Amino acid sequence: MPNVISTASLSETQRRQLAVLTRPPRLAIPTASLWLGQTLVVICDDTLALLGHLPLGLAMLINTLVLYAGFSVVHDSIHRAISRNHRVNDWLGRLAIVLFTPYVSLGLFRWAHSLHHRYTGGPKDPDKEMQGPWWQLPFRWMFLDVVYLVHVLRNPDPISRRCLRDSAKLAMLTGGALIRHCRSYLAADPKGPADEYVSVLPLPWIMEQIYVLGWGLISRMKVNFVEEPETMMADFREIAPTFVLFAPRIWEGIAARYPHQGLPIGRDHAWGVDAMCAAY
Repeated sequence: MPNVISTASLSETQRRQLAVLTRPPRLAIPTASLWLGQTLVVICDDTLALLGHLPLGLAMLINTLVLYAGFSVVHDSIHRAISRNHRVNDWLGRLAIVLFTPYVSLGLFRWAHSLHHRYTGGPKDPDKEMQGPWWQLPFRWMFLDVVYLVHVLRNPDPISRRCLRDSAKLAMLTGGALIRHCRSYLAADPKGPADEYVSVLPLPWIMEQIYVLGWGLISRMKVNFVEEPETMMADFREIAPTFVLFAPRIWEGIAARYPHQGLPIGRDHAWGVDAMCAAY
């Protein structure tokens, strides 16, 4: 039998001392500082990588180390140890989760971690799959969300089903929400059938979906695609688009290729490359 101490066996003084020890603070400054620090590091790290000032591999390594340590914020939020205010506690946990698994709800993590404490090391422990040879551990941690999903499907209960539905809602962007966003965007920046657009960014990017799918369907503007990456600039001259969407690296490449010329994209829209690059 495990050694279990009932609060009924404690004296009044011991109960008060226990209540003080187990009472969460108004705000756990170390945990909140850890969340703020990791958020700033990830934002700066991603920005430097996208601008080409930091190697992608190094950026991924930094993010991995920072977010591994940052899981402590989610853990404390699960145990409601960040703040005695449940809203503050849960929102800090949600904001921390956004950085590494934005499609998983805090409720699903809390459900799985509660089972871990209840069935530690047993067949119902969701974290038992995190154990194994040392060389497997990075891969097991990499697919923690998949492990929890499999555990939910194998051991369903009302709480896990509800948490899984909440997580599914976080992973979806409904068509109605996308169309409403595009209509609001077009109200501020109108486009029409006379406009020409050339798609060069990967379609999975959300902005490319908005321009190609949303704007194209609503405004009936023309959407064009380059034939080959090597013929991109020649295709721009032929199509003469009225507007484009580029990543900063592409703008920098065009600025290096045409240092004293306007961007060859339109009959009446020859913008100054230097001015556009300066905006980035």
